[in-house]
Order: sequence, then structure tokens, then C-alpha cells
Amino acid sequence: MQITKPGGAAFEPFKGCQMALPSPFIRTLYSESFTLSGVSMRITICCPVCLGRSVARTSRSLSRTLREITYRCENDQCGHIYVANLEVVRTLVPSVIPNPEVQIPLSRHAACLRNS
Repeated sequence: MQITKPGGAAFEPFKGCQMALPSPFIRTLYSESFTLSGVSMRITICCPVCLGRSVARTSRSLSRTLREITYRCENDQCGHIYVANLEVVRTLVPSVIPNPEVQIPLSRHAACLRNS
């Protein structure tokens, strides 16, 4: 994937980077709704008890980088209801419009790109 920085300089943000595979409890589903990029993505978590499909029922923002989500397992024999956190933990490609109120650590990959 190639990205163009403001001013026209192109770079490949994931070139030579080894990415960790996601947890087996996280499943990515692509919906057919359209966004600015043309594809939207919805992330669901498998029930940690029965590994069935879980659906987010409610969520609330705890901060700019943390959201608490209540999930319910769709397996009627299980019915587990639990809370998970969705947190921004590191930056892969820094914003071109940085906000001084938000401090998100750079990934090793982003720091390497910044130093090259």
C-alpha cells in the first residue's frame, strides 16, 4: 500500500514490517455500507466462553482513546453478556493534522519511518 504525504512524497507505511496476527477472539467482518473509502469495517469479538458470535449492544466513550462496549453472545444456550474495551494504543501513520491534546505513542514501525 502506498500513501502520498502532503507535498506529493509517496511512501509505503508497512514495507518490511512484520505485523502480529490478531487475537483468535477478534473477527473482522466487512459490511456493504459505503464510507469515504468505499468500504466500512465492523469488528466483532467471539464469546470468550463458547466462541460463538457476539454482537455489541451498547457502548460509551470513556475518553478520546477508550470506549467501553457491552456485548451479548448470540448463542442462546450460552447468553453470556460481557464488557470489552476498545482502545487506541499506538500510531502507525501520524495524522497530518496533529492535536496537541491527544498523545498516542508511535509504534516502532512509525518511529522507524520518521527516522528514515
